[in-house]
Amino acid sequence: MGCFDTLYFICPACNKITTCQSKADECLLREFSINEAPLTIILDVENDSKRGNLYCDYCEEQLELKVQYIVNPVLKNKIRK
Repeated sequence: MGCFDTLYFICPACNKITTCQSKADECLLREFSINEAPLTIILDVENDSKRGNLYCDYCEEQLELKVQYIVNPVLKNKIRK
């Protein structure tokens, strides 16, 4: 049995907190919510869902995780005229 990290999120079908495991990052038995997980873990879970391997722990509904990238430019240093 190997090490992994766990991702928690709310199932859209039953509204219960469900989990999935990932070996994509450091695998230090850490636990993350969907909003704080490293991108490597989120992308790993997204790939599992594309292969049909993501299910709710409670209602057993098959789930799909869709990742959308939002890029917001921010000023790092003010430019002087």
